Amino acid sequence: MWLEPVGIGIIPNLIVFVGAITIPGYLWTLAFYPEKNGLGRLERFAFSLLFSITFLPMAVLLENVLLGVPVKFLTVFSNTVVLGIISVLIYSIRVQKIKAPEFVYSFLPKVKKEESVGFLPKLFN
Repeated sequence: MWLEPVGIGIIPNLIVFVGAITIPGYLWTLAFYPEKNGLGRLERFAFSLLFSITFLPMAVLLENVLLGVPVKFLTVFSNTVVLGIISVLIYSIRVQKIKAPEFVYSFLPKVKKEESVGFLPKLFN
């Protein structure tokens, strides 16, 4: 019988939890604030936590109440993926990596590629 060290089983769950609580929110900060001088690192991190804690439960709750979809792992995971895809599309449209009709830019202002934050953050200068 294989005995695992105490506490080692929590590590994968912790990694998933940290990813679920930061990655979707970070993608939304890119969609809302794609400019380099829009937010600092600490502000972007704080907003990523805030957006993840707000948008994901709200989407799951609305889906449950309005459509009657049960709250299960697959529901939460699919909502995480869909919210991530939507935010990446908004970011891509704002920094003009994806072309959109001109009326879209009336409510999603354009940002020049050189003035936008890279998709992956630079952790060290």
